[in-house]
Amino acid sequence: MWILSAYLRSRLSRDQLESLLIERTFARQKLSQRLLKLQDEERRKIARDLHDCTGQTLSGSPRG
Repeated sequence: MWILSAYLRSRLSRDQLESLLIERTFARQKLSQRLLKLQDEERRKIARDLHDCTGQTLSGSPRG
């Protein structure tokens, strides 16, 4: 990792590095937000499935 860092420092100006850091930070934040959204959607789906299954079991209805 430090080899890449040293290479980038030698090839890019400070302003370019700061710009790159901002871009990468923003991209990481977007990915994190997307991951959290997908996790929340999956939790809701599982909760809905469990609710439906439990309701059918308690009512004695066949699952379909």
